[in-house]
Amino acid sequence: MRILGIDCGLSATGYAILHDGHIASNGIIQTSKDESLSSRINTVYLGIREVVEKEKPDLTVIENLFYGKNLKTLISLAHVRGVILLATHNTRMYEVTPAEVKKTATGNGRASKQQVRYMIEKLLNIPQGFSEHIVDACACALWGQWKMEQSNACLSQR
Repeated sequence: MRILGIDCGLSATGYAILHDGHIASNGIIQTSKDESLSSRINTVYLGIREVVEKEKPDLTVIENLFYGKNLKTLISLAHVRGVILLATHNTRMYEVTPAEVKKTATGNGRASKQQVRYMIEKLLNIPQGFSEHIVDACACALWGQWKMEQSNACLSQR
C-alpha cells in the first residue's frame, strides 16, 4: 500500500510517500510570499496533483485544522487544505488530529516537535536534517500505515 502523508502549509507543504514501511518519495512544495494568495494556493494544488498522478497513493493522510492565535493563518491554511482535498479526491482519505499523529509516533499526544522528529528518524531510518515539513508528512503517513494495520488485524480476527 502506498500512503501519502501531507503537512499542509501555505509557504511550504511537505509530502511523503510511505510504501511497505519505507519512504518511497518526499518533497516540499514551496510558494513565495510575493505571490497572490490564489497563485500560492494554485501552486500547492498543482504540486500535490502531480505527486498523486506520479505516485498513485492508495491512501492520503492530512492533519485537521488546528486553531492557534492567528485567524488569518487559519483561513489561509483552510484554503490550502481545500485544494489538497481536491487534488487527492481519488484516494482514500484520513484526516487526523496533530495529537493523534504525535501519540502514534511517540506514545504521547503532547510530544514536542523534537520528540516526534527523533522517533520518525528512528522508525523510518531517515537521516537527520530532513525538513520539519517532510518529517511531519512522514508522521502522517506512518499514522496511516498503523491505521491500516489495525484495520487489517480487526478484519483477520473476524
